[in-house]
Amino acid sequence: MNTVAESRLTIEPGRQIPLPVQLDVEARFETFFAGENAEIIATLQALPSPGVWLSGAAGSGRTHLLQATVAAKPAGHAMYLPLRNGFPPQVLDELPAEILLCLDDIDAIVGDLEWERALLLHYERVVRGGNAMVIAGSDVPSGTAFALQDLRSRTQSLLAFRLRELEDEQKHAALRMRAEHRGMELPDETARYLLTRLPRDSRTLYDWLYRLDEASLSAKRRLTVPFAREVLKRAGIDH
Repeated sequence: MNTVAESRLTIEPGRQIPLPVQLDVEARFETFFAGENAEIIATLQALPSPGVWLSGAAGSGRTHLLQATVAAKPAGHAMYLPLRNGFPPQVLDELPAEILLCLDDIDAIVGDLEWERALLLHYERVVRGGNAMVIAGSDVPSGTAFALQDLRSRTQSLLAFRLRELEDEQKHAALRMRAEHRGMELPDETARYLLTRLPRDSRTLYDWLYRLDEASLSAKRRLTVPFAREVLKRAGIDH
């Protein structure tokens, strides 16, 4: 997958916060097939205070939308933080409330009192300033087992949305749309073949689309069903 390193966030002249994370250059609002989730995209683009909570299954597009939200902001105005990467809570200490914070994988710090206290303090700064933040996790705020009841109650003030899974025809259209955005020629029959052979979550489908694109360019072959079958067989998927 194509990525671009985002190593520092400038918070004022001469002061920077290290950000050892990578953003997917493909993660933009225009590359997200909305399906039944159009309201979520519109809300993230408008982003009213105090912000948005996204829930959904793994591979449902939570990470894509958080990174798209960051990408839509001017440089230095937003920060994407994947909590599964093990960042310490001190990363929030000097983060100004006006910097849009997009926290991914909130489940990774649930029950960690130090992290929960830091997040509660940051949330209160965001609210006092009339700013916004975005949090993504597997469940809605009321179903997230925070140790701090104050944090659970505060996060319930966020606009909560659950990402709806795409239907099969929508996944087919999403694959075609993503391929077109990359300048790929993805025949209709190849897209349908991939949907019958690969796991149906969007993350896996797009990852394989990129791998097949690279393989076809390397082999100088069109992305036909026979070629896709060869690549999947080498990976032990299509026997």
